[in-house]
Amino acid sequence: MKNKTNKILIFGNCLEGHHLEYIHHLYMRATKEVLSDFIFVIPDEFLKMRNLLEWPDASNINFDFLDANETYKCNNNKYLHYLGSQTYSARLLCKKIKKHQPDHVFMLSIDMGIPFLDLFLGYSKSPLISCIIYRIVPYQWHSLSAIKKITEWITYHITLRKKRYKTCFLLNSHKYISVYNKKFRTDKYKYLDDPVTTDIKKGDNLRATLEIPDAARVYVHLGVMGRDKGTLRILEALNLFSEDDARDRYFIFAGKITDGIRDEFYEKYKSLPPYCHVILYDKFCEYDLFCSLYKTCDYVLFPYTPRPNSSGLLGNAALFGKPVITTDGGAMGDLVREYHLGHLMPDNSVSSIYQAILKPDTSDFSPKKYSESHTIENFCEQIFSSFR
Repeated sequence: MKNKTNKILIFGNCLEGHHLEYIHHLYMRATKEVLSDFIFVIPDEFLKMRNLLEWPDASNINFDFLDANETYKCNNNKYLHYLGSQTYSARLLCKKIKKHQPDHVFMLSIDMGIPFLDLFLGYSKSPLISCIIYRIVPYQWHSLSAIKKITEWITYHITLRKKRYKTCFLLNSHKYISVYNKKFRTDKYKYLDDPVTTDIKKGDNLRATLEIPDAARVYVHLGVMGRDKGTLRILEALNLFSEDDARDRYFIFAGKITDGIRDEFYEKYKSLPPYCHVILYDKFCEYDLFCSLYKTCDYVLFPYTPRPNSSGLLGNAALFGKPVITTDGGAMGDLVREYHLGHLMPDNSVSSIYQAILKPDTSDFSPKKYSESHTIENFCEQIFSSFR
């Protein structure tokens, strides 16, 4: 039997959004890499969520769990403010590196302590480090605070140029690979697919169960709901509907409503005209339900404030052949335009959302290219190539 050649530490300090799915993709690929050992350092909340997916036993994979207090300090920017949570994440990861002595560290997000990690590692021998970059900084530079601009400048101009940082994956952004490599005089910035993670075989059309007529148009708003996602503005737009507007339109909100908008959401929800057809699932939704809702709907509605990162909703909607209605500008606007994924609003004002719902332009909708290229296999191969 050949000796094991590599020890890889995969570090993630949250399971929200698509992080749990990414961890699962990497875990499943790691089960096939029998000549390498893997340590997944992730929140212990995983133990409550692991039944959502299958995790076959593998002798080359171990877990080192972060407790609730550690996870809180990593992710709550109110804990000594932004720099405090970043510094804590860096110290925690440095502690795990010293404990496990890996050859390579993979950070599920750059927002886990760089450049502070470099400060704690100092000049000592350390593993090679790779990471995912979700936020494409040029999209948001003008809106950053002074302290975040300084942190970003140090991160990109000084820290990531050091030899211990091997590969920096830009998630779903072909456009900026050459820009980053040229600007920072390197070749370590690589492209990474944001994989389509749902299974088109799962779920059932719920129109009969929900008593939605076959001829009705159904709009779904999925995932964690918050202010930046445009959740409240959708409700405000529905308040503009006449009875004729609402007659053949149904709206499904599915996902946990964040505490920051919960009271306001329910106030607006309860004040909707009685003729508006709204169905609400205020909870963490399992994958089968999401698949069912993609099969049920005609449009996926997420009028984000323009943002510097992609969303897994794009890929899932493309897989099920459903056009999105979202905001132009930022990373998602570029992707919707490049891959012909749906309707782009000029902004996410209430009036724009109202008009887009009434008359979405999906004449060039062509999702096949996106869904066929953004696979889990591509995602894993791109990441695992950085371990070689």
